[in-house]
Amino acid sequence: MSDPIGVGVIGLGFMGRTHLGAYEAARKNGSANTVVAVCDQDPDLRAGKPSGQTVNLAPGAADKPLFDPDSVHGYADPDELLADPAVDLVSICTYTPTHVPLALKALAAGKHVLVEKPVALCEEDALKLVEAAKDAGTVCMPAMCM
Repeated sequence: MSDPIGVGVIGLGFMGRTHLGAYEAARKNGSANTVVAVCDQDPDLRAGKPSGQTVNLAPGAADKPLFDPDSVHGYADPDELLADPAVDLVSICTYTPTHVPLALKALAAGKHVLVEKPVALCEEDALKLVEAAKDAGTVCMPAMCM
């Protein structure tokens, strides 16, 4: 059996939490993945605490951790997450203007990339990402978690 894919999620707002849930559901259904790192500016979110933002959490989930903080490394800086050798795949769940710059960095770091929609705000940026993805030798695709 192969090692599970090490997942890093950048941005733990609504969509980042949705991605965490999608990875958990996929793991429970036999997909070999493990969330190994997260990145967010909020230290409570980096520690797995819901931080009072329960908009997309199931009823009663506000008191449950978003992930096991003992097994998931929390970063404030996306570059540190991208440098983590345990991360094979990165979900980019940040504000739209940051999608392409973060995806380009992730591809340059040799990571597979799942980038939230909209991928870019203009065609020129989307085309930059397409070209980088062609050259990267890794998968880069828009997220379809919902």
